[in-house]
Amino acid sequence: MSMRILLVMYALPGAVLPCIPMKTPDKGIPAGCNAALFTPYDVEMCDAQFAAIPLTNKCSSASISPMAVTCGPGLTIVLVGPKNTDAYPGDVATITCDRSTKKWTATDPASAGGATFTEADIANTFGFPAGVACGTGRWW
Repeated sequence: MSMRILLVMYALPGAVLPCIPMKTPDKGIPAGCNAALFTPYDVEMCDAQFAAIPLTNKCSSASISPMAVTCGPGLTIVLVGPKNTDAYPGDVATITCDRSTKKWTATDPASAGGATFTEADIANTFGFPAGVACGTGRWW
């Protein structure tokens, strides 16, 4: 009899544990925006485009992630897309991902009224994929 009780005591947890609800795993940090909408803009082409205006500007590579497009301190983000290849590139201060909508937002506090551009605005003005680089100057 005592052997049966001992066997039941050892077998019971194995039989009952699968029936106990367990905490579902955390999903982790939510994914950002579609980083493929931005591609690195060739630094030499960027420099040549500034020189043609003519403006003294030095371009460098931008960092692209699903959360933001970033440049070093004091640099602006240069934007060139399929819709504005013959026009002046755009330049903005920040391009960040809005985590709630999973859409890109660009801001330019130096422009009149501190303009904010939605992902749709960027698509309409520049088109995607938009090339990004960092620049030391502004177009205007």
